Amino acid sequence: MSNDKINYPVPEQEYKVLVRCATYNHSKYIEDALNGFAIQKTNFPFVCHVMDDASTDGEQDIIKAWMERECDMSKVKTIEIPTSIVYTVPHKMNASCTFTFYLLKQNLHGTGDRKMNHVYPWREKCEFEAICEGDDYWTDPLKLQKQVDFLDSHPDYSFCCHRFNIYEQNTNRWLKEYAHNYYVDGRDLDITLELYSSVWVTQPLTMMARVSSLNEIKSDLQKYKAWRDVHLFYYLLKVGKGISLNRNMGVYRWHEGGIASGLSGVVRYNSAYSIYKELLTKTNDKLFRRPFVKNTIRLLRYKPFSTESIALFKEVWSYSCGWREKADILISFFTPLFIINKLSKRYRKQYLSNQVI
Repeated sequence: MSNDKINYPVPEQEYKVLVRCATYNHSKYIEDALNGFAIQKTNFPFVCHVMDDASTDGEQDIIKAWMERECDMSKVKTIEIPTSIVYTVPHKMNASCTFTFYLLKQNLHGTGDRKMNHVYPWREKCEFEAICEGDDYWTDPLKLQKQVDFLDSHPDYSFCCHRFNIYEQNTNRWLKEYAHNYYVDGRDLDITLELYSSVWVTQPLTMMARVSSLNEIKSDLQKYKAWRDVHLFYYLLKVGKGISLNRNMGVYRWHEGGIASGLSGVVRYNSAYSIYKELLTKTNDKLFRRPFVKNTIRLLRYKPFSTESIALFKEVWSYSCGWREKADILISFFTPLFIINKLSKRYRKQYLSNQVI
C-alpha cells in the first residue's frame, strides 16, 4: 500500500509530551503499561500514542475494554484509515492525559507502510517524546514531570533517563538494572559515549528525548537496515548530552515473547553481530569495536566448523586487539559448543544471583 494514499490523522492540539507505546501480542501485560501512563501527574498536557500491530492474542480487545472503562467515551473521536482504526479520547480521571489508540488491521511488516508514519504527525505537535513498549511499565506518577523539569532547565541535554528494575517473568524474580553500580552517593548519572559503550546503562522505557533532537537524527537512523536502541542512544549523544536520574521509576520485563529476551542464543547473537558490524562500518567509530568483537565471539560458539565460521573467525580476528580478546576468539572457535554452553549457563546463573534484589 502506497503511503501517499493514507491520510494519517493529525492531532487537533499541541501537547508537551508524546508517550509512544508500540505493542504486539502483549495481552498479558498491556494494562500495566496503560495504567502507568494514566497515573502520571503533570502540570502540562501529554498524549499517549498506543499502537497495536495487529496482535493475534486478543490484545486489541483488552485495549478497547480498558479504554471504555478508563476513558471518557463521551468525547471519543474515531477515525478509520486503510491500515487502522484510530480512537482519540481523554482519560476519565486525569485531565492532563489523552490517549490515541491505533488498532492496526494487519501487521505492517512487509506492507510498505511504517509504524513511524503514524507517529510523525503527533511528534510535530509535541516538545518531548517518551517511550514505553507494551510489556514494560512505569511505577512513579512523577516520572514525566521530573524528566520535563530537568530537560526544561538543561537545554544542552538531548535526553533524560532514569533507573529501573528488571522483572524476570518466568521465574518471578526482581533484578537490578545493569549499571546499578555506577550510581554513586545518590547522584544522577551522566551518560557519555564512553560509558554507553562499556555498559548497557538504560532501556527505552526510561527515556525522554527532545523532539528537536529526534528530528535532527532522523536521517541518520534511516541509513540502517534495522535500527535498535543502540542506534537511538548513540546518535542522541552525538547531538547533545544524556543523563539518568537516580530515581527508580519503571520496570523492564523479561519474558519469552520479548523482542530481545525471547530470542534464542544464535538468533540474538547473529542479530547483534549484524547490527554492530553495520554500525562499525558506517560510523567508523572505535566505540563499536569492542561490542562487535564480543558479540562475534558469542556467535562463533554457535557456528559449526565450516567455511562460514572460518570467514567469521578471520573477520573478528582482524578487529581484535589484546591477548585476552584473541584468546577468547581461539577458545570460542575450537572448543566444542556443549562445553561453552555449560560454562555460559553456569556464569549466567551466578550473574543473575548477584543481581537479585
